[in-house]
Amino acid sequence: LGDGTTGRLPMLDVRETEGEYVVLVDLPGVKREDVAVETSEQTLTIAGTRQPVETGDPQHSERPYGAFSRTLTLPKGVDQERIVAAYADGVLTLRIPKPAGVKPKKIAIGGGDRQAQER
Repeated sequence: LGDGTTGRLPMLDVRETEGEYVVLVDLPGVKREDVAVETSEQTLTIAGTRQPVETGDPQHSERPYGAFSRTLTLPKGVDQERIVAAYADGVLTLRIPKPAGVKPKKIAIGGGDRQAQER
């Protein structure tokens, strides 16, 4: 999965299992309704806004807020209709099924009998 970014950069991990890619995006303080996930051709874009805290006068501020966007390049052949998104505890989890051609195929290894060697 390739990567492109704009604005505030949400941290993410991409994990790979036998059948899918799992993308974990840290979005602390971002409400579910302030996040959008879209696909177009071979890209997946995660965009949204983290609203600033309006309580009191800022004395020290390190927590970023504002708009963010992150674009990932999907492998060829991904069925975009099967991508699943979930959001809990400030983490967006995307499950992206691998295309059939990307999944590893196990090949059985036969014994050392003579018939197998002659084939």
